[in-house]
Amino acid sequence: VCSSTFCLADTGNEYLAYQPDINKELVLDLPAGKYDIETFDTTTSAVEKQEIRSSGGKKTFAKPAHVTEDWLLYIKRTEKKN
Repeated sequence: VCSSTFCLADTGNEYLAYQPDINKELVLDLPAGKYDIETFDTTTSAVEKQEIRSSGGKKTFAKPAHVTEDWLLYIKRTEKKN
């Protein structure tokens, strides 16, 4: 489900992933759909929000520009599954 070993998932609906390595991205296997995502800087508490659409499969999330060290990624599906 997730490239780091730190991931909680309600597969297809909601994901919370932690990346302790500031030089690595996160890769999640997301079903097709529309999602809201939030990235959190664990040091400064800065948050960025955006909306994405997945065509299904592996989706790579690079370390966000606002993040200074380790970070969290929260993903929530915004449309019902078909």
